[in-house]
Amino acid sequence: MKATEELNAKIEAGKIPHVPQDLKKYITIKEEDGGYRIIHNHEEWQMAIDGKGFSSIATTENMGPVEANRLYHLRDASETQYMFMKSQLGYDVTRVHSTESIHSKFAICFVASIIRCEIMNACKEINQDTNKMIMEMGRLEFVLLQNNIYTAIHDETKRQKDLLGKFDIHPLDFDSIVLDLNQRLTSKISSQVHKKPEESQTGTHRRGRPVGSESKKSGAETLTDETLKRKPGRPKGSLNKKTIEKEQQEADGKERRKPGRPKGSKNKPKALPVIQEKRGRGRPKGSKNKVK
Repeated sequence: MKATEELNAKIEAGKIPHVPQDLKKYITIKEEDGGYRIIHNHEEWQMAIDGKGFSSIATTENMGPVEANRLYHLRDASETQYMFMKSQLGYDVTRVHSTESIHSKFAICFVASIIRCEIMNACKEINQDTNKMIMEMGRLEFVLLQNNIYTAIHDETKRQKDLLGKFDIHPLDFDSIVLDLNQRLTSKISSQVHKKPEESQTGTHRRGRPVGSESKKSGAETLTDETLKRKPGRPKGSLNKKTIEKEQQEADGKERRKPGRPKGSKNKPKALPVIQEKRGRGRPKGSKNKVK
């Protein structure tokens, strides 16, 4: 109906009306007597109404039905998302519970939704799907052995390690958690407070620069010549060997020899060719026969 009002306004203004693409099966423009006439397909319109139904919206604000419907659908998007999240958190069905149980379940669902939101933000940074990563992280588990001792199974994928790294968690931290769990066999006192293992306990360097350490640039002034690694090529500001030799000669008072032969010098004497006599025919005089 709103589109029909806009089309009639264009016709009265002498403009050519164009039906929106998603309403062409309900509205048709026909040219007649040099003008335009709007025709409604009431059968398609009625089928859409029967399939969709009617709804009423009540609001205390001063707004029309179009604006109220728009705001309602914005709220509906968050409600739909919350409905999916409740199912994933196991809160889609609530049967016979006491009032205290309902309040506790609400609190747990609220905390779980905050944790899931943080996981979603971390998954965006590593370009991974939130639901798939939550299901994949569920495969990380502690196994209770027959001797009543827990052990951690380390088969973490790269995606799991990347997501854990966003929360400053290392896979070796699981071993410390298992050690904490297994202490129940030697101590009857079970503490309700558990702290995340320190880096020194895991024995593995965490990703990133340690807290309190300086960057390479800020600590460059304290490096000595022995610790600095020489880059390829001559250091900036240094002299080449020829320049160093020239400065050394000038310091010793010696003049640098110019290219070419010094004035007044003679050529080096050429060596005389060695003349070898040609051996005559026959055995040399005084020589003996070869021993047979």
